Amino acid sequence: MSESNSEKIRNDFKAGIFIFLTIGLAIAVLIILSGWSPFTSRTAYKARFSVDSGINGLAEGSNVKVGGLNRGSVTEVLPQFTTDQNGSQELKWIIVSFEIDSAIELYENAVVTRYLPLLGGMAWLNFTSVGGPTGSDPKAEPLTPNSVID
Repeated sequence: MSESNSEKIRNDFKAGIFIFLTIGLAIAVLIILSGWSPFTSRTAYKARFSVDSGINGLAEGSNVKVGGLNRGSVTEVLPQFTTDQNGSQELKWIIVSFEIDSAIELYENAVVTRYLPLLGGMAWLNFTSVGGPTGSDPKAEPLTPNSVID
């Protein structure tokens, strides 16, 4: 038994719609699970890490988390050199530039650490505290965009 030409076209059309919807659904699930949104505005900041503490596993694209929730990403990792009186350069700091949701206000006493998974994968930055006026630091000020957190 052979299919008529119109049935074949109809079946091809149905298969195409099914594949298109499946790909669209897969993309939607990935976006939802990653927490990425093109509608969320972000603010740029920088974190300064000493060479001693290091940033092993941290790279462009690494997550930035606040209390364990994905709220941003690392945009750049650059070494920062200091020059002494003799003109020789020494690697002193590593500057990590990142963007975080604008709804999250960071203060000068914010606490950020680098976490590295036990088995493979990329490291991430995690804010255990966004800071703010506290008993020990009642005059903590909000950070301006592109400020550096030590």
